[in-house]
Amino acid sequence: MQKEVVNPVGYFQSVPSGELKSHYDVVVIGAGMAGLTAAALLLKEGKSVLILERNYLPGGCSSSYFRKGCIFESGATTLVGLDAGMPLRTVLDETGIILDARKLEVPMQVFLPDGRMLTRFQDRDQWIEEAQRVFGGKGMAEFWKFCFKISDFVWDSSSRYRFFPPQKIEDWFSLVKNLKVADPWFARHAFTSTSSLLKRFGLHENEAFRAFVNEQLMITAQNKMEEVNVLFGATALCYTNSGNYYLPGGMVSMVKAFTDYIGNQGGHLLLRTAAEAIVPNGENFTIKFGEDAVIARSVVSAIPMNNLAKLLPERHPLKLKATQQTIETKKLNSALQMSIVLKDRLFPNCLHYQIHQPNGGSIFLSLSSADDRLRSPEGHRVASISTHAKTSDYFNSNKQEWAERAIELLIERGLIESDDLILKHVSGPDEWQQWTGRAGGFVGGYPQFKDVLPWKMNKHQLGKNIYLCGDSVYPGQGIPGVVMNGWQVAGRLLRDIA
Repeated sequence: MQKEVVNPVGYFQSVPSGELKSHYDVVVIGAGMAGLTAAALLLKEGKSVLILERNYLPGGCSSSYFRKGCIFESGATTLVGLDAGMPLRTVLDETGIILDARKLEVPMQVFLPDGRMLTRFQDRDQWIEEAQRVFGGKGMAEFWKFCFKISDFVWDSSSRYRFFPPQKIEDWFSLVKNLKVADPWFARHAFTSTSSLLKRFGLHENEAFRAFVNEQLMITAQNKMEEVNVLFGATALCYTNSGNYYLPGGMVSMVKAFTDYIGNQGGHLLLRTAAEAIVPNGENFTIKFGEDAVIARSVVSAIPMNNLAKLLPERHPLKLKATQQTIETKKLNSALQMSIVLKDRLFPNCLHYQIHQPNGGSIFLSLSSADDRLRSPEGHRVASISTHAKTSDYFNSNKQEWAERAIELLIERGLIESDDLILKHVSGPDEWQQWTGRAGGFVGGYPQFKDVLPWKMNKHQLGKNIYLCGDSVYPGQGIPGVVMNGWQVAGRLLRDIA
């Protein structure tokens, strides 16, 4: 059993050029969790699959990298979706992929601007009591019980409606077949904002609670309550009331489990290989990369729409449709992220913290487990510190100044001590753009917007035999969302090419 830090670059290998085929059933562009999910499920059903990934590591925003003898997360630091009926659990059960995931006793703790701390308990009754203690009792229990109902509906319906939103007559038949009597009542909440939900329960004038909700939504929806619809907002607010898990060795261990399965099923992965053009060719597509090209019966785009639009031929109808679904860079969010190495000491029994700043905004701290020797040597721990803001603001920001302020705030809240810090490095949209290739350097997917209803962006299909998946197709962010999206797309594709 591995007992020391190993550079994960050794986990992954491109298929040898001599084994590359000229034709594939499916080419998947982008090896994030949506693309890997779709590829794994397609291979399980006997389809030939090639995955193209521009980076030297797969996983996208759900991976890890090696630096200075430690493993740091490249984006996501929390794992949700392993509960019964949730997307990642469904995919693992279908494929037999096994993850060494450890359930967290405490999902997260939050420091409010005035220094008060609250615990995001998974147990619903415990969480309601905690919320009432901190924010007051009026309307609080009713608000959270309503959010739990919405969240339960979203996860239940996501497993029933594999072909939502309906795009073909067969999709409508599937929708009617799986419809429950209460579904229309729940679905109508896609048309109302989360801010209206606070007003409904008399919480709209509770300034401390409003600020709390907004900062929680920035983690999962990339936007604030006025823009986030209730279906997504309520579910996002309840993510700590689902099982939250930690992966020894970092998120890259999940990526490795998926790529190992893909390789064992005969799938081909090319790293450091960016798709340069998608050319429709009758019933097929020619995918160009470098001096090579392959023919694909179908294409799965697991890259942001802003990137996909650039790969399609000028003035082609597919390019026009893709361009219509792009979003201006100035409307997108990015992150300033700092990875640090700390001296190990007795930290509280929690790995994830959100710290609200007195002047607005928040930072998120995620620690490695004290016994995780796959990420750091004995006597050390690694951590990720991040914040969200408009991408356009961050390209010209002073990252080092932000890093110093963030460290000062963590010291102020007693989460680290001044002599704990051994190493730090800071990244912003320019590094994100280099790492993921995402146009504009944005992270976490397109934000939720009030005029982007679930069926407006998440169409799954751009045209015949070209499918869309990933966190820019499924607005908001999170491993559950993108895995569900990959599962949905695999279902559509398998039905269409059966």
